[in-house]
Amino acid sequence: MKKEEIKGMVERLEKAAEGLARYCHAEGCEDIWDCPLYHRKCSRKLGLDTAIAWEMATELGYTCDILRKKPPWPRDRIRVSFFIAGTLFRIVYHHSDEFPKLWELVGIGYDVLSWVYNKLEEEGAWEG
Repeated sequence: MKKEEIKGMVERLEKAAEGLARYCHAEGCEDIWDCPLYHRKCSRKLGLDTAIAWEMATELGYTCDILRKKPPWPRDRIRVSFFIAGTLFRIVYHHSDEFPKLWELVGIGYDVLSWVYNKLEEEGAWEG
Protein backbone atom coordinates (compact mmCIF):
# COMPACT_ATOMS: atom_id res chain seq x y z
CA MET A 1 0.00 0.00 0.00
CA LYS A 2 1.36 3.40 -0.95
CA LYS A 3 2.26 6.05 1.59
CA GLU A 4 -0.16 8.54 -0.03
CA GLU A 5 -3.01 6.05 0.31
CA ILE A 6 -2.30 5.58 4.00
CA LYS A 7 -2.07 9.34 4.50
CA GLY A 8 -5.45 9.71 2.79
CA MET A 9 -6.96 7.07 5.08
CA VAL A 10 -5.66 8.84 8.17
CA GLU A 11 -6.96 12.21 6.94
CA ARG A 12 -10.44 10.80 6.30
CA LEU A 13 -10.51 9.13 9.71
CA GLU A 14 -9.28 12.33 11.42
CA LYS A 15 -11.94 14.43 9.71
CA ALA A 16 -14.69 12.03 10.81
CA ALA A 17 -13.29 11.90 14.36
CA GLU A 18 -13.12 15.69 14.52
CA GLY A 19 -16.79 16.04 13.57
CA LEU A 20 -17.74 13.57 16.30
CA ALA A 21 -15.53 15.30 18.90
CA ARG A 22 -17.03 18.70 18.02
CA TYR A 23 -20.51 17.22 18.49
CA CYS A 24 -19.62 16.58 22.14
CA HIS A 25 -18.61 20.16 22.91
CA ALA A 26 -20.38 23.48 23.19
CA GLU A 27 -20.26 25.63 20.09
CA GLY A 28 -17.04 27.60 19.92
CA CYS A 29 -15.08 25.31 22.24
CA GLU A 30 -11.51 25.09 20.99
CA ASP A 31 -10.38 22.12 23.12
CA ILE A 32 -12.35 19.43 21.30
CA TRP A 33 -9.84 16.69 22.12
CA ASP A 34 -10.22 17.23 25.88
CA CYS A 35 -12.99 15.32 27.58
CA PRO A 36 -16.05 17.62 27.56
CA LEU A 37 -16.93 16.50 31.08
CA TYR A 38 -14.27 18.89 32.40
CA HIS A 39 -15.48 21.95 30.48
CA ARG A 40 -18.22 23.84 32.28
CA LYS A 41 -20.07 24.93 29.13
CA CYS A 42 -19.60 21.58 27.40
CA SER A 43 -20.60 19.43 30.37
CA ARG A 44 -24.15 20.83 30.21
CA LYS A 45 -24.52 19.25 26.79
CA LEU A 46 -23.52 15.73 27.85
CA GLY A 47 -25.88 12.83 27.42
CA LEU A 48 -26.01 9.36 25.94
CA ASP A 49 -25.70 10.82 22.45
CA THR A 50 -22.47 12.65 23.25
CA ALA A 51 -21.09 9.53 24.97
CA ILE A 52 -21.68 7.56 21.77
CA ALA A 53 -20.07 10.30 19.67
CA TRP A 54 -17.06 10.43 22.01
CA GLU A 55 -16.56 6.65 21.89
CA MET A 56 -16.83 6.62 18.10
CA ALA A 57 -14.29 9.45 17.82
CA THR A 58 -11.98 7.51 20.16
CA GLU A 59 -12.15 4.35 18.03
CA LEU A 60 -11.38 6.34 14.89
CA GLY A 61 -8.46 7.94 16.73
CA TYR A 62 -7.08 4.55 17.76
CA THR A 63 -7.11 3.49 14.12
CA CYS A 64 -5.34 6.70 13.07
CA ASP A 65 -2.64 6.09 15.66
CA ILE A 66 -2.10 2.56 14.36
CA LEU A 67 -1.96 3.62 10.70
CA ARG A 68 0.66 6.28 11.48
CA LYS A 69 3.05 3.44 12.35
CA LYS A 70 4.82 1.38 9.72
CA PRO A 71 2.98 -1.66 8.37
CA PRO A 72 2.15 -4.39 8.96
CA TRP A 73 -0.66 -3.33 11.29
CA PRO A 74 -2.35 -5.29 14.10
CA ARG A 75 -5.46 -6.75 12.53
CA ASP A 76 -7.09 -7.55 15.88
CA ARG A 77 -7.03 -3.97 17.17
CA ILE A 78 -8.38 -2.46 13.96
CA ARG A 79 -11.01 -5.20 13.83
CA VAL A 80 -12.10 -4.30 17.39
CA SER A 81 -12.53 -0.65 16.35
CA PHE A 82 -14.45 -1.75 13.27
CA PHE A 83 -16.83 -3.92 15.33
CA ILE A 84 -17.34 -1.27 18.01
CA ALA A 85 -18.05 1.33 15.33
CA GLY A 86 -20.56 -1.04 13.73
CA THR A 87 -22.31 -1.57 17.04
CA LEU A 88 -22.52 2.17 17.72
CA PHE A 89 -23.82 2.69 14.19
CA ARG A 90 -26.61 0.15 14.73
CA ILE A 91 -27.54 1.68 18.10
CA VAL A 92 -27.75 5.19 16.68
CA TYR A 93 -29.79 3.92 13.73
CA HIS A 94 -32.68 3.19 16.11
CA HIS A 95 -32.59 6.81 17.33
CA SER A 96 -31.79 8.57 14.08
CA ASP A 97 -35.01 10.63 14.18
CA GLU A 98 -34.12 11.97 17.61
CA PHE A 99 -30.43 12.54 16.84
CA PRO A 100 -30.10 13.23 13.09
CA LYS A 101 -26.71 14.97 13.37
CA LEU A 102 -25.28 12.12 15.45
CA TRP A 103 -26.69 9.66 12.91
CA GLU A 104 -24.94 11.54 10.12
CA LEU A 105 -21.59 11.75 11.95
CA VAL A 106 -21.57 8.16 13.16
CA GLY A 107 -22.54 7.04 9.66
CA ILE A 108 -19.63 8.94 8.14
CA GLY A 109 -17.24 7.54 10.75
CA TYR A 110 -18.46 4.00 10.20
CA ASP A 111 -18.27 4.33 6.41
CA VAL A 112 -14.70 5.59 6.57
CA LEU A 113 -13.58 2.95 9.07
CA SER A 114 -15.32 0.25 7.04
CA TRP A 115 -13.55 1.42 3.89
CA VAL A 116 -10.18 1.44 5.69
CA TYR A 117 -10.73 -2.00 7.23
CA ASN A 118 -11.81 -3.54 3.94
CA LYS A 119 -8.94 -1.92 2.05
CA LEU A 120 -6.42 -3.31 4.55
CA GLU A 121 -8.11 -6.71 4.35
CA GLU A 122 -7.92 -6.62 0.56
CA GLU A 123 -4.24 -5.61 0.62
CA GLY A 124 -3.30 -8.14 3.31
CA ALA A 125 -1.55 -5.37 5.23
CA TRP A 126 -1.75 -7.13 8.59
CA GLU A 127 0.75 -8.37 11.11
CA GLY A 128 1.54 -12.05 11.16
